[in-house]
Order: sequence, then C-alpha cells, then structure tokens
Amino acid sequence: MKDVRRDELLSKIQSQYDEIDIALAEDKDLHTLGDAITSSAVLQLCDIAAVRKYSSSIASQPLDGDVQKRNKTFLEQLQRHDGKRALKCIPQSWDTEINALRRSYPNASVFLDLLEDMCSLASISDGVLLMPPTVLDGPPGSGKSVLTEEVAKIFSGGYLRVSMAGMEMGSELGGSDPTWSQARVGKVFAELLSGPYANPIILLDEIDKTSGSDRFSPWAPLHDLLEPVAAMSFRDRCFDAIAIDASKINWIATSNTFTVVPEAIKSRFNVVHIPLPSTDQLQAVVESVWARLQIANPVCSNFSMPADMFAAMRDNSPRSMSQRLLRACAKAAREGVFTLHVRHLPPASGKRQNAIGFYP
Repeated sequence: MKDVRRDELLSKIQSQYDEIDIALAEDKDLHTLGDAITSSAVLQLCDIAAVRKYSSSIASQPLDGDVQKRNKTFLEQLQRHDGKRALKCIPQSWDTEINALRRSYPNASVFLDLLEDMCSLASISDGVLLMPPTVLDGPPGSGKSVLTEEVAKIFSGGYLRVSMAGMEMGSELGGSDPTWSQARVGKVFAELLSGPYANPIILLDEIDKTSGSDRFSPWAPLHDLLEPVAAMSFRDRCFDAIAIDASKINWIATSNTFTVVPEAIKSRFNVVHIPLPSTDQLQAVVESVWARLQIANPVCSNFSMPADMFAAMRDNSPRSMSQRLLRACAKAAREGVFTLHVRHLPPASGKRQNAIGFYP
C-alpha cells in the first residue's frame, strides 16, 4: 500500500513539474507559475505495460521503415512520464469568471448555466471540468465559436477547433488507414499526445455542414469518442496498437441547423440554443467586440470609447463593428487624440438584419 501511495505522489510531483515547464514556455509571471503547481490532476493516458511490450517488439515487426520510425516516436512520447498526462483544473475563481462571461455574452445564459452547474460539480471533486457533449445551435453571428474559445482558455486544458464544414471522412479526427501512403494519426490522438493537457475542449465547428458517405463516414470516430466508457479506450486508426484514454475531452459543437445531423450523433449531444443578442444587449456586445479588438491589436488599448459610440454602431454587424473601430483608432491617432468620437468612424457596412451578433 505504501508503494502505491508513493507512486501516486511521485506522479503528482512529476505532473507539477510538467505544469511549471508549460508555464515557463508560455512566459507566464510568477503568480501564474505558482498557480501551475496546484492546478492539475493526473490521468493515466495509456497502459504503460502494453506500451513497453509493443515498444520492445516493434523492431521485429514487418513494417515500412517510415511507419516503424513514426510508431517508435509515438511510443517514446507515450512512455514519457509513464504514460501519465496532466489535467487542468478549473480556477478557484470559476464563479467570478462565469459572471464575467455572462456580461460579455448575455444571450448565452442557458449554456453558462450548464457551465456553472458542471463547475460546481468539479469543485467538490477533483477540480476537472467534464461537460456533457454539447451542441450550441443558433444563427450565424450569435457568438457560439468565440464563446467556446473563451471558455476553453479559462476552464479547460487547451482548445482545438475542427472545421466540420465539408468534412468527408473520419480520418481527420480518428486517423487514416495505416496502409495509405500518406497515413497519419487524427487530431484527437495528436492533441492528447502533444497538447499541454489531456482535457482540452475540442470544438466541432459547423457540425451540420458535414458531408461524406457511408463508406468514409466523418461521423464514425464520434460514435466512440462521445461515449465516456468507449472513449476510455480510444484507438486511432493509424496507430491502433495502443488504446488511449480520451474520456476527459470536453466536446462542444456548433450548428445553425442541428436537425440535419444523423440521429445517432444527435442522441449523443445535449442541445443548447444560442439566439442572437437582442437590441437591449447591444452595449455588452459592443464592449465584448471592443475587448477582443484590443487583444488582437494591443495599440487600440491606448484609446477610450465614450458612450455615444455604442449608438453609432447599433445597426452594424460585429465584423463591421470591429473593422470600423480599428479604423476609428487609426483616424484618432492621425489627429493625435486618444478619445474616439463618432467622426472617427468610417461609413457603415455590413448592417444587421434583425439583431446584433458576434463576429467569428
């Protein structure tokens, strides 16, 4: 029993070292570095005994030289830290973070209620967020993708966007046939092997626009990946010798018309409708667009935006809103002033049809 406990503690310490390495690589401050020591749990990603057994026999297997080299690289990565991976925990200030998201995304209250429920559950467990597979269904411009990315940065161990629009095969997610000349592992295996944590949010963007055939179904990997028990022993088609635990992934999808998705996939998702923000929610939306513009273009942080600017952009689409605000900053800089005025805004384009939304 003491040996088991010792191994658990050593694994936790190694995970903390991994957290510190990640924080240093991202050039984070000392406060963030300190948080890294207490912000993770540990997942046994794979059966390390099976990995070592397969690794010892790989040289004698009748594999193409490039395939053997590729598999050897995978095995070396899996053996690192005895097949264990860190899981990012939710921040201690998770409730404050959710309240901030409510102010920026007033139209997403139902989804944020779900997030708050699951964070509450995580806070009395191991601190790891585990959302049910969720599709955010709603019209373009309602902020689905942008919100998902922000949630991932705060609450989950990484973010991977997979465009489902036009996807015709499942190889992008689950790996391609190893006999193919250009065979490669899928994004799920690659993310769990090389990503910062083993509990990212994977966004299946525009899942309703997926195509494909029964023979090369793009949905095939999701049948297992969206089922927690099956996901615990996920095998990538290109490297199926070793099963990995993909059950800690948080799956979120976006759609405009979720009803067109096959029933077998629909039944695995919790559906949340995200409407366009109302006119009454305009100020919060403009503030959110302005905040993201300042992140994308830090020079814009030098400027202040008075209240009359909100009304001036009432009929703009968010993409147009962002473009106009950037141009306004440029014009203000040309004048040598740091307070934006309506006169700095270029002519409007991209007017909204009904209600304001978010740019992607």
